[in-house]
Amino acid sequence: MMKYMILPYIFLLSFFSIKGQIIQATGNNIQDSSYCVHLEKEFLKLKEINFLSAKAICDTAISIGHYLNNDFILEHWYRNIGHLFSIYQLNNTAVNYYGKGLAYAEKTGKINNWWYINIGNIYFADQDYAKAYEYYKLAFKYFKESINKDQGAAFDGMAVAYSNIGLIFLNKHQTDSALYYTKKSLEYRKKTNRKNSIVFSYNQLASIFLSAHMPDSANSYIDSAITVSVKSANHAYLPETYLIKYDILLKKGDKKQAEQKLNEGLEKTTQLNDPNGMLKIYTKLIENAKDKNDKEEAIYYINRALKLIDYPENKGYRANFLKKLAGIYSYFKITDLAYNYLKVYSEYTDSIYLYQSKSLQYLFENELNKSKLEVIQKDLETEQKLNKYYKITFIVGFIVFIFVAILLYMLIKKSAVLRRSLTKINEQKILLEKYKNDLEKLVDEQIHDLIAAKEQAEQADRLKTAFLENLSHEVRTPLNAIIGFAEMLQYNSNLPENAMQYIDYITNAGEVLLRNIETIIQLSDIQTNNYHLHISTFYAVRPVEKIIIEFKSSGKFKKSDRVEIKTKFNIDKELKITADEKVLSNILYHLIDNAIKFTEKGYIEIGIEPYNENYLLYYVKDTGIGINQKDIKFVFDKFRKVNHEQSKLYRGLGMGLTIVKHLVESMSGEIWLESESNKGTVFYFTIPYHLEQ
Repeated sequence: MMKYMILPYIFLLSFFSIKGQIIQATGNNIQDSSYCVHLEKEFLKLKEINFLSAKAICDTAISIGHYLNNDFILEHWYRNIGHLFSIYQLNNTAVNYYGKGLAYAEKTGKINNWWYINIGNIYFADQDYAKAYEYYKLAFKYFKESINKDQGAAFDGMAVAYSNIGLIFLNKHQTDSALYYTKKSLEYRKKTNRKNSIVFSYNQLASIFLSAHMPDSANSYIDSAITVSVKSANHAYLPETYLIKYDILLKKGDKKQAEQKLNEGLEKTTQLNDPNGMLKIYTKLIENAKDKNDKEEAIYYINRALKLIDYPENKGYRANFLKKLAGIYSYFKITDLAYNYLKVYSEYTDSIYLYQSKSLQYLFENELNKSKLEVIQKDLETEQKLNKYYKITFIVGFIVFIFVAILLYMLIKKSAVLRRSLTKINEQKILLEKYKNDLEKLVDEQIHDLIAAKEQAEQADRLKTAFLENLSHEVRTPLNAIIGFAEMLQYNSNLPENAMQYIDYITNAGEVLLRNIETIIQLSDIQTNNYHLHISTFYAVRPVEKIIIEFKSSGKFKKSDRVEIKTKFNIDKELKITADEKVLSNILYHLIDNAIKFTEKGYIEIGIEPYNENYLLYYVKDTGIGINQKDIKFVFDKFRKVNHEQSKLYRGLGMGLTIVKHLVESMSGEIWLESESNKGTVFYFTIPYHLEQ
């Protein structure tokens, strides 16, 4: 009798001991857990095609890591979820998760210098160049310190860090610094003798020289890239090499040779069976056919490219390519196909970002997982306490048998408690599943409402644009009459002196209002693609001289005796250019008007000088209040007025610089600025000497 009472006790004790060993083994390393390995396989399968399911897998694995207090699991899965959010360009959240993973990596000693590169890349994508630079420099430091451990890996990492720093300076238009860091990157890549990496550096150097309008220098590097790429094993950057070569030849005016290089690149990528590279080159060929207005050629390349967009390597290009197709078909007046591809593009992008409308569901599911985990944790803690308790009792039971019966009674009692707890857990699970289904139904209804609201907003925006255009035209006609009659009254010598002052007020205010209305019409034309260039040949200095005369004769400027307008022409005044003179005058008007508005004393200088062999540089410099560095990136945004620390109110619609940027780009030019708060601003823009219609 006594022997049979002890047997079940020994069995239960062994069970709890084995279960504790399984839990301990799972906590030692992520690879020891078959369930975590299963989650890893599912995550890799879903991360680029189903954001919601991939995030749910990460949340589950992180919950397991927190429960087991396993730093290895947490480091691995925080890196996974950070990577997931970076894939879908949700950079703020990605940085947050990467930061948590980095903290656990430091605890486990598994810290990898590529952590800093990844976090820097996310800040770079968000154009936070200061933080990106900080992390790239930190990565370079750690790679340099690890040279003695693995020289090849250290040189690779140092090359990537310097290459990315070069891209930061390229985006900040600091060409010299960009070239310095990119050349340093090339030095490290040559030390590893990895041809694919060397090709990448040659491509980057060629791009920097091309952006600086130095096609000959760019061409020498791209030829080196082609030579090395032929000897490379996987030719990963070969498509980009041929595309840069195409841009260089186009910049040099050799269209025929550029097209030959593009076709040569297509032939190479086809031989290598590279669907990603083939799609990139097909995209450029389609744009080229559009520029030549060759519909048949464009459709031929479109049909070939459509066969490639469903390859796994091309998932990231799918949305942009569908949108581009809609634009191409619209250009060739094939409206039904344009509409169809635009619709498919909209549905595809909506499906990617659907997670935003399901954020409430995430919160609910996280709380649900947390609640379930707490119940299970309490259950397992009770089991672990029982395990320890029964071990001690088993040893004592050999000495005092009477206590065995008491412990068996306690075990039965505790088992009943556990069964009741398990029953309650199952009931809660059923109830929560019902809540989950109801919530999914509610979210689906909200998504339907959001789509309808989106369509209404788009329709309202179109109506708004049409209304503004009609209103502007209707207001301008009576306003011209008011200004005209006010000017006629100035010639009446019988009017009292104060009446002449009032007429000046009416004329000046009317001119300001008329200019604002014309600005609104101009922006409306740009938004509706109704703005067309009128190309003519004229003296390069003529628009500047005319606009200065107009400003100096205006009432607003006549009253200011503290601001001087001067010019600086570093060109032959007889130099003629081919462009749209009215558009150039409009650009200068907005820039000079801005300079006068924000300059209370000092001078305004309008200058012209050669930029390179194809472009002419205009600039407008003032000694006004300047712009804070943090606000520079907003100055060309529509309806955006940069706030200044001074209390003075500066009037304006906030549309002038937006229009200027559109007008400069419509003439194939570029615009940028330099400014320092309380010291002044310089706006630069370029236009070609000979603009083609």
